[in-house]
Amino acid sequence: MRAHLNAVRLFLRWCEETGRITNHRDAPLRRLVKAYPPVYGKAQGFRPANRLTQAQYETLTATCDDGTDAGLRDELLIRIGVAAGMRVTELRSLTVGGIRRAPQMRWIGKANKPRSAKAGPALVDLIDRYLARYEQEIGRALTDDMPAFCPAVHSRRPGELRWGHALTTNQGIRLLLVRRSEAAGVGYMAPHDLKRTAARMMHDARTADGAHMFDLLDIADVLDHSNPKVTKDCYIGPLDTTNKDRAAALFG
Repeated sequence: MRAHLNAVRLFLRWCEETGRITNHRDAPLRRLVKAYPPVYGKAQGFRPANRLTQAQYETLTATCDDGTDAGLRDELLIRIGVAAGMRVTELRSLTVGGIRRAPQMRWIGKANKPRSAKAGPALVDLIDRYLARYEQEIGRALTDDMPAFCPAVHSRRPGELRWGHALTTNQGIRLLLVRRSEAAGVGYMAPHDLKRTAARMMHDARTADGAHMFDLLDIADVLDHSNPKVTKDCYIGPLDTTNKDRAAALFG
């Protein structure tokens, strides 16, 4: 309902801006929207949000180590999705130029905003192996505008990729994540669960004395959230379910 109301408001504002209507009264609709608070963390979805632990994440990526081109692509997509906190549309539109200069990765994110992330040594090695295989298959040098992730060949040649072709929809990424998550036994994984997993892994990371390695602002910065409240409500809040119990034990 909230989404529908916001869509109506956006349409009416466009009508007013283009002269199709005059004297648009947005206040009543704005008050109505307040009656439907935002619901975070896919609580309204058919399946609950999935935030993998470090061990589950490694189990998931291990299922990709099957010696096929598709397995190499899937592991790279999963690791980049977590390390860079990418959304599904960003993964689909990622180009070779966005990753070939690793450890620095650059791409265009939500609202056409330039984004960047840094790859660790293991991810850099995986990118190098993937791009080398890519170049070998197409038989020429890669260019920056080529798609990073290519669709798989269907039916008779499972595991092979249509190198040089782009994923045309987000559904391909959804399906590969479902297959890999089922094989790993970690529950249903939606593309945005990669970003949620990044938040959980940073939240769970501890120093030797048990302190958090990343605070809320650190996690918001890595996930490219301009408002830390989004990070707290959508990503960290569902993990901190024992805060009040621990506070009660502390206060006595």
